[in-house]
Amino acid sequence: MTKPPYVIAISGASCSGKTTLADALRREFDDALVFGLDSYYRDFSGISHLDINVDVPEAIHNDLAASHIRQLRARNSIEMPIYDYATHSRSTKTRHIEPAQYIIVEGLFALYWEDIRALTDLAVFIDADPDVCRTRRIDRDTRERGRDAGAVGAEHEDHRWNQHQRDRELHDRRDQHAKPKPLIDQTSSHRSKDNTNAQAESD
Repeated sequence: MTKPPYVIAISGASCSGKTTLADALRREFDDALVFGLDSYYRDFSGISHLDINVDVPEAIHNDLAASHIRQLRARNSIEMPIYDYATHSRSTKTRHIEPAQYIIVEGLFALYWEDIRALTDLAVFIDADPDVCRTRRIDRDTRERGRDAGAVGAEHEDHRWNQHQRDRELHDRRDQHAKPKPLIDQTSSHRSKDNTNAQAESD
């Protein structure tokens, strides 16, 4: 009998090292895919960037993301959205994704919604220093997403990483009937030699 896909969810502050860890796991496993929740940002085209906050759960089309994870768990392919960070809009094109044995969900709110947590076999939270994350975010958003460095820095100060604290609290009590088991003590990003603490829970 074929084993059902195994879902790993990785959460943490923006630029804490989620994608780095997800990509490392993908390379480690023979049959794995990375499911980035950033692809599921809602379409904010026509809205001033000053009025857009992507660091809140409401910015993510979570129902669609959960539906796609269910389809992948059922070994069905999906059409993943493509998000344009420079214009804050969703492309009319999609990315075809085939199912895999290991589904690595990574994103700011990977552990926020109950329906996605219910699909998760292993939850990982990366606890990184906020100042390190801020430096990485400015570098990433200017280099990869076409953002202005000043705007990214101001955005960081305005939002104050409230989503990071909220996600951490929800992760800590994600299942009141299961005792947390520390599985990962530390991980590091390819952009820095600074270690960041990581902790995982398993059902």
